Amino acid sequence: MPDISQRANKLGTENAFVVLAEVTALARQGKDIISFCIGQPDFPAPENVQEAAIRAIRSGKHGYTPSAGIDELREAAARYLGARRGGLPIRPEDVVAGAGAKPFIAYAILSTTDYGAGDEVIYPNPGFPIYESQIIANGAKPVPIHLHEAKDFSFDINELEKLISNKTKLLILNYPHNPTGGCLSKAELLEIGELLEKHPQIWVYADEIYSRLVYGSDFFSIAQVPGMYERTIISDGASKTWAMTGWRLGFTANPKLAPVFTRWITNTESCASQISQWAAVEAINGPQQAAQVPVLALEPGLLQLRQPAQSPEPG
Repeated sequence: MPDISQRANKLGTENAFVVLAEVTALARQGKDIISFCIGQPDFPAPENVQEAAIRAIRSGKHGYTPSAGIDELREAAARYLGARRGGLPIRPEDVVAGAGAKPFIAYAILSTTDYGAGDEVIYPNPGFPIYESQIIANGAKPVPIHLHEAKDFSFDINELEKLISNKTKLLILNYPHNPTGGCLSKAELLEIGELLEKHPQIWVYADEIYSRLVYGSDFFSIAQVPGMYERTIISDGASKTWAMTGWRLGFTANPKLAPVFTRWITNTESCASQISQWAAVEAINGPQQAAQVPVLALEPGLLQLRQPAQSPEPG
């Protein structure tokens, strides 16, 4: 029997999916399971999004799309990403849609490092396990930066400075953070941006898939820091905000790397599902009540979840 490659042998995994497979197998046997294994909402996508997918199916939108995504989605995502990040000048041609946000982790590493050249990628630890597995699989050197509970699961800027070398090509930032829930503050992001001014060779992968799940303050992106927009890969998507995890629809923005990501998609997944793309257009442009973050209000003897009083903002 032929051997499999060392790269495949050493490829990491995401244990949440391993356990999900075990949970699914037990459920098929009729077991009553309470699952804590995977980060997805326990409620369906909004009805208007479901209806948009049905319309897409019934109107024959079944075929391939351009690898970067349909124009309507790229336009909607560009408006959405820019508006929610202080008016960043994101153009439709800067946006690429993929089969979830996860593939863009690999595409970002592939596009900013060279295999076996000793290029380094700094990533948060603890963190999403796919960061490390994709860094290794794609021939770069993983350099963990440790998150500290005493700092609300942030990292020390001095530690980051010590980890940076002339081989550092990519810094992965994830906020709100999986799995700790920590969120880098505007002050911290400004500090990071100031440090990176000294290291113009470093790209930033801003994993902002949880950007709508911020409580108590407005979300602020590293891309909003002066000088950081063009070197930041903004990664977001439909999975968490609109409970569309299984629809597999993510979108990423960067003016220089968008054409490169498009070629990676052509080489791998061809394109995201056209049906999911049309559903995502509706998710972004349609009513936002389902995506609004509830406000926590503490009253005597009672913790209440209240929806914001203001009207939902347009997509």
